[in-house]
Amino acid sequence: LVVICSDEEERLMVDVFRGYNSLIQPVRNLNETPIIVKIALQLALLINVDEKDQIMHTKCLAYFG
Repeated sequence: LVVICSDEEERLMVDVFRGYNSLIQPVRNLNETPIIVKIALQLALLINVDEKDQIMHTKCLAYFG
């Protein structure tokens, strides 16, 4: 999987994962089991699909965070 992203998408990733520690699991209290985190992505626009090279071009909403 290869993903090329715009500056806004790069800033989104930086903002979302700022201070993130992948060794810590999300829990309400330390003695609880981890919280299940679900993430959904909605495709805004499918621009082009190159079936031969298996490349898909899409349009996403910009993030200005």
